Amino acid sequence: EAFELRDPTRRQVVYYDDFLGRSSIGDRLGKNEDQGILRLLSEAKRSRTLKVILTTREYILAEARRLYERLSGPELEAAKCIVTVEHYTRGRRARILYNHVYFSTLPCAYVRALLRDRSYRKVIDHPNYSPRIIEWMTTDTALTGVPPDKFPDAFVAALDNPTRIWEHALENQLGDDAQYVLLCLATISGRIGHDDLRHAWETLVIKGTNAEPTIAERKRFVTALKQLDGSFVRTTRSHAEIVVEFHNPSIRDFVSRRLAGEPATLAEIVNSAPYFEQVSCLLRLNGDGHVARKPAGVLPDGAIVRSAIGRTLVAPSPLFHSVRNRTGGEWLARDSANVGGRLSEAAEWSDSFANGGFLEFVCGKAAELVSLGHIARVATVEACKFVAAVVSAWPPAGGTWSALVTAILGGIGEEVANSSCQDWLEWTRFTRGHRHLFDANAAAAWTERAQQLCEDEIEAIRHNADTAGEAESWLDEVKKIARYWNIDLKSEIAGLHDRLDELADREDGQEDWDGERYSGRDTTPMGSADAQIDHLFSSLEGDDDV
Repeated sequence: EAFELRDPTRRQVVYYDDFLGRSSIGDRLGKNEDQGILRLLSEAKRSRTLKVILTTREYILAEARRLYERLSGPELEAAKCIVTVEHYTRGRRARILYNHVYFSTLPCAYVRALLRDRSYRKVIDHPNYSPRIIEWMTTDTALTGVPPDKFPDAFVAALDNPTRIWEHALENQLGDDAQYVLLCLATISGRIGHDDLRHAWETLVIKGTNAEPTIAERKRFVTALKQLDGSFVRTTRSHAEIVVEFHNPSIRDFVSRRLAGEPATLAEIVNSAPYFEQVSCLLRLNGDGHVARKPAGVLPDGAIVRSAIGRTLVAPSPLFHSVRNRTGGEWLARDSANVGGRLSEAAEWSDSFANGGFLEFVCGKAAELVSLGHIARVATVEACKFVAAVVSAWPPAGGTWSALVTAILGGIGEEVANSSCQDWLEWTRFTRGHRHLFDANAAAAWTERAQQLCEDEIEAIRHNADTAGEAESWLDEVKKIARYWNIDLKSEIAGLHDRLDELADREDGQEDWDGERYSGRDTTPMGSADAQIDHLFSSLEGDDDV
């Protein structure tokens, strides 16, 4: 999307918030998105008119570097800036609190209580100061049961014990139906479709029947979601689609930690879960409430886990992502259900379970799908890791499962032969590490296909690349493929130099941002002295519109 909106004749900033997910790497990146991010960074490094800002939590970045090979290089370290709450100046803390109060719907009486005796200073100077707590305490939901004159004390109490906020709200402000909605939402890393969340809730709450929920039961879900919307969760509509997500990551963290501390509830949800993404998320949930790369041991391998995997392996994905076009239009699109990727993910889990039969169970499920004619769904390029796990566990070439390996490799080959350069890179990495799976004839045939792909990609670069940075990054991918397959592209690359020079010359005329001072609004840092902070908050006094 960023490349589609890229205009090298203008100065642009690409801001990608929570690019690795809001609360854990369990959100996962889209297909080839890791490579796309690196291409974008490469473009920004070469360009004089492009800046890229990516935000994430530090522990999520560390997990992503372990999970995604492409992100383990130095690119993400080039200009990393770690911001902690401890680094916030007193003036910045004051500005954050002021903005939340100013733009909130807090009744005037509560605002005046915070201004009385300069109580806002206690919030600003609190050792547990947190923007997320500030956000929550300036919502209407946080005011339930709190009279205006007690609001400053409640604010400080929330900072004294942040967990107490969510615990009190869940136990005293929410009914059982709403609590179960939050539990179901915590089983999904990302944004879930409204109807999908309702289905997950129905299978958990309305147990013991396969019949369609009654109108009354459906109304219970709608009522529960309305109670949560705007405080605990947020809903977004795009055309006919509605998606639901946690209002902020702190709520998700609390609900996830609570869920991780209740193995019986965890098992109950897995036993009813209709989506593979739920099963994956819950199996990888650790005691801290974070979603790890592999199962964390909270829920062991057993009949419940295996039944859930078998039940959901080919289920549609409940997750949605935003799609934008060049004109700024935006809509929500459902993620595809990549069965090959799910098999690879499940194969990774076998090392975490003491029972050595888990990988064989996964192979059995894959074989069932192939026998039912679903080879195209199983044999995606993401299934390469599944094949690698099988041939590693049962050499040569998969042992008992050699026929399954052969069938899946054939299917992946058909998909990759007509696929993108990025899928070819994934296939190339696999073949590089598993040469023994390809005889001389197969290797020669793949080399010929790779030659054609490289030539076609160079032509695509010539006609479709908009900037020198994009062209060079794209060409780097082609060179990687060519090096592995021993393909000589000297003449083709030489013919591309004129186009690269043309793109570079066009960009040389653009103004360089290096050393340029931002001249936007409010460039002066907020002062930290009491007088300056008091002056800021005095503007709220007597404002009946607050």
